[in-house]
Amino acid sequence: MGKYNVTLVAPSFSTVGPFGGFMAAGGHSTLVSYHGLGSDQVLSLNAITANGTFVTASPDTNSDLFFALRGGGPGTYGIVTSAIVKTHPPVNITTTNIAFSSLDTNVATFWKAIEVYFGLGGIIADAGGLDRTYVTPLNNSAVLNFTSSFEFPARSPQSVKDLLQPIVVSLANVGVNVTIPNPETKTWASMVVGEGAAFRERRFASRLIPRAVWDNRESLASAIVAMRKVVEEGGYQVHGTHLGPTLKVAGYPGNTSAANPAFRTAIMHCMVYDFAPAVDIPPAVELADRARLSRYTDFLRNVTAGSGSYMNEADVAEPNWQQSFFGSNYPRLLEIKRRWDPSGLFWAPSTVGSEAWAVRTAGGEPSQNGNLCRAQAG
Repeated sequence: MGKYNVTLVAPSFSTVGPFGGFMAAGGHSTLVSYHGLGSDQVLSLNAITANGTFVTASPDTNSDLFFALRGGGPGTYGIVTSAIVKTHPPVNITTTNIAFSSLDTNVATFWKAIEVYFGLGGIIADAGGLDRTYVTPLNNSAVLNFTSSFEFPARSPQSVKDLLQPIVVSLANVGVNVTIPNPETKTWASMVVGEGAAFRERRFASRLIPRAVWDNRESLASAIVAMRKVVEEGGYQVHGTHLGPTLKVAGYPGNTSAANPAFRTAIMHCMVYDFAPAVDIPPAVELADRARLSRYTDFLRNVTAGSGSYMNEADVAEPNWQQSFFGSNYPRLLEIKRRWDPSGLFWAPSTVGSEAWAVRTAGGEPSQNGNLCRAQAG
């Protein structure tokens, strides 16, 4: 990007490659509300199919495979060898942040402030921006902390301060005073360099929260109650990003991406983090910890009925994953999978058509460290 003075939609962190699983499952980043998902950027692909054929997939050639490879899940339709993607004019990103704690006020007011802030999340997405929010329990949930960092493409520092002023005023109205540091501007190309980082041992679950939930006072209040249970009772950290990867933002080639339809109506990608060790623990403990995480995530699932989860950042044991990860696209994607890979050569957990096989482990915990066994005919 720096060499040719262009912008590409790429992951926001150097731990993620741009045209592997990121693209294949949708892919959100700092530019998600400005240029769309990673899968929206692809104009043409070359791939090797299950029978060894080298093919091109585009809106006009092998269009079904083109659809599936752009957001329909990783590791299951073919081996992508190259991609032609959109380039955009160079763009600067303006950043700033806010923070407050229950120590600044009281727990009831803290959660009222969270409700006010999240309810105004449309301001951020509609301006093409993204925030990264964290609600963190400290000292066994005796103290609650909130932070949010903002990233706005193609906006001046002053316009960002003006844009966020309604949030500052609304928080003050419920008794939480915050100050926005002077925004800083960087080039997008300078923000995404790096060679990756070590895997962090954690487990997590996620939910795409529809904008309709945030836009309705009653449903918003129910969602905040759910988050409060997750944080205070569960002791988990809740991480949310306001986003708006609508089809209008995505642009050409239009609705030819198999990304989870829940992305198109979402206002937030919400994650529940469990920081307990996720590897090298007894299977019984692993299963109990996963069941507990899923039980608390159910509070969010219940207030977002019909939505889904982003499979790149989700519970590996997500219930009803076909609907949650793929939504109404699943039947079509299953047909495409069977057409291009009739023998089921390509397999990965919780991907389209993966129901026919399962990894069996001695302790029954979800893992790929076991035998791959046929689960059902197909």
